[in-house]
Amino acid sequence: MTPARPKRKKTGLAFTNIAIQPGDIVVMLDQNGRVVEWNEEAERVLGFSAEEVIGQPWAVVFPNSGLDIKAVLAGKEFANGFEARRKDAARVGLYFYATAVRNDQGMIAGVVCVGRDVTHFWHPYEQVEEIEKRFATLSELTTDGVLILTSRGRIVKANDAAAELLAVPNPEFLVGRNIGDFVEPAKKTELTSFRNILFRQGRHNAVIGIKTFSGEVRQVAVRAAVVEGGRKWHIIVAGRDITKEVAARATELLAEEKFRRVFEASPTALFLETVDGTIVDVNVKGAEMFQTTREAMIGKRLRDLVPDDVKPLFPEIRAVLFDRGEFHINVVSTLPDGRRIWAEVAATFIEVGGKGFILVNMRDITREKELLEKIKEDEARLELLFRSIPAFVWTTDIELRITSALGSALSKLGLTPEELTGKKVEEFFKEPLVNEAHLQALKGESVHINFSYQGRSYQGQVEPLRSDEGVLIGVVGVAQDVTEIRQVEAEAQERMVAYQTLMNTAPIGIGVHQDGKIVMVNPTGARLLGYDDPQEVIGLNVLDVVHPEDRPLAIKRIRDVIEQQKPGAPVEERFRRRDGSYVPIEVVNAPFLWKGRPAVLVVVRDLSGEKQLTQQAEEAWLHAKAILETSPHGIAAQTEGRIVYANPAFARMFGYSLEELIGKPVKELIPEYEEKRIAEYAAARLKGKPAPVHYQVDGRRKDGTVFRLKAEVTTYEIGGKRYVLGFITTGSSD
Repeated sequence: MTPARPKRKKTGLAFTNIAIQPGDIVVMLDQNGRVVEWNEEAERVLGFSAEEVIGQPWAVVFPNSGLDIKAVLAGKEFANGFEARRKDAARVGLYFYATAVRNDQGMIAGVVCVGRDVTHFWHPYEQVEEIEKRFATLSELTTDGVLILTSRGRIVKANDAAAELLAVPNPEFLVGRNIGDFVEPAKKTELTSFRNILFRQGRHNAVIGIKTFSGEVRQVAVRAAVVEGGRKWHIIVAGRDITKEVAARATELLAEEKFRRVFEASPTALFLETVDGTIVDVNVKGAEMFQTTREAMIGKRLRDLVPDDVKPLFPEIRAVLFDRGEFHINVVSTLPDGRRIWAEVAATFIEVGGKGFILVNMRDITREKELLEKIKEDEARLELLFRSIPAFVWTTDIELRITSALGSALSKLGLTPEELTGKKVEEFFKEPLVNEAHLQALKGESVHINFSYQGRSYQGQVEPLRSDEGVLIGVVGVAQDVTEIRQVEAEAQERMVAYQTLMNTAPIGIGVHQDGKIVMVNPTGARLLGYDDPQEVIGLNVLDVVHPEDRPLAIKRIRDVIEQQKPGAPVEERFRRRDGSYVPIEVVNAPFLWKGRPAVLVVVRDLSGEKQLTQQAEEAWLHAKAILETSPHGIAAQTEGRIVYANPAFARMFGYSLEELIGKPVKELIPEYEEKRIAEYAAARLKGKPAPVHYQVDGRRKDGTVFRLKAEVTTYEIGGKRYVLGFITTGSSD
């Protein structure tokens, strides 16, 4: 059994300003440019499943698209054609249109990109020789008239049978003429429908009424197929005169039995009515059209069976029918089940078995109408393309005089097509490189050019321009405005240089690991691990440089960073150096993208120097503390008006225990009349202002008695905070 496809997650995004058509590639992006929706057409065209693509950045999936996610989110629409690679590495041409979309709350929450596979136009295959072979083969093997037409119906080649069919002197007489010139005026609509179906399906058959060069009307059975040749589509047409066969069928209608055979075999819906409109017979297609049986329709009138919105047309149909003997109209109607259909209705008087009847022919042309609408939409998209892409297209004659120009990039230059038409290429571009490219194109070469014009940068292509007959008639060129792209590239290069300089000179270790392997490390990080060259570290297992006791914590931190996609808190670890020794470090992990895939950024700081200084400071403090606590002098430190340290001698001097003294406000140890003077003195010392080192002041013991103190005062700073330190003795020598 084929496994069921997993259900895709709903994005919660809504868009109403883009009409999605069958065959459209639809890709939804979040605000970070990552794919959140990938439809089946995208899977079919590019070969990647949704599961392989969802979560990937757009720039990774389509690196050459030129899509600026931030610009689209800011309201700027995007339209561009570019080349991409399928999963099997084959190249495909794509054209995408992108715009911002909103979530259920109406807030901009992402981007929708709607595209089409335009490989046929992007990389047309050169098949002219193949077409010539097909034409020659057909001409030899068939008595039918054979033509090769351009996509617009202009005759390129014709065989002798085609010249005879159209009653012209020779095949060369037809070359350059349009096939529409030989179609009856009343059948022009049929020709348009035939062409539309042909270009959608690749081949089509029909009977078309033609008018020969001599004016004779003939019925021709036409078979046609589309092939590619040069850079255009071509049509191979084979036609056979069946005028006599059609006349013979009309004669056969006189025999009711033979008429019934044709009647039943018709591919369209046929209804045989009496003059008053009563149905006396209906073929299989007619019954199917009304979703009923032949027996149920006989005896009823067609006007009573059709939908209500068509019934008002029947009086007009009968009036024209009785006036002209025939009637033809296209109508649109809505069926009871809600379907909207188009139908071609034709009616004519006939005789069967010597009696007069009305033969009504109804054909469902809904598909043809839909194809016409699709063509209009495609033309509108093409027009949008020329309006949206920052580019312009021009053509020249054989003397390199500009014959046409169009594109939105012209308006950026303040130019109109009329201003360019008639100018020589060298007069407009005024750059030898561009003029040389046009000369090469006249020799049949395809030339890629980069040039500047009026301070803007352009990337272009110049190709030879040929007529439908393959004759060189000039040059066609296209140039895309890449000014902003070049600026972005320059800025990116500057950032890369700055990044590389920062990495190489940073005093801290910086590295990246992906899939458990170190993929990047800066010089400081390499030296921290005992290596001279960072390349020696690339490829090492990241856990091999972590102390065995620290590995469980390291594994947990790496998993948390990847799953939660946010930086971890700084922690202390030990890294193993090349010589087997370990160095204490402070490490911070953060999520990172390396070559388009998730990775982990590591920033480390060597703590060995700090550890040594901390140990020395602790030893010095223990030594000093032992001295201070055995000193006969009272020693205390205060900041922000409170005692933060005191030795036992100081506590005894004021009659407090050490526990009572620590944290006590200084003002509680002096009389009120000394408070202002002491506060001003302490503030001056804390701010580093000049103040006497030796100081005399009255103190107040716990029991309230006042005594004279002599102090030697200094200040010091720890951790950015300033302290006042006093060495106290009682009495005064002044």
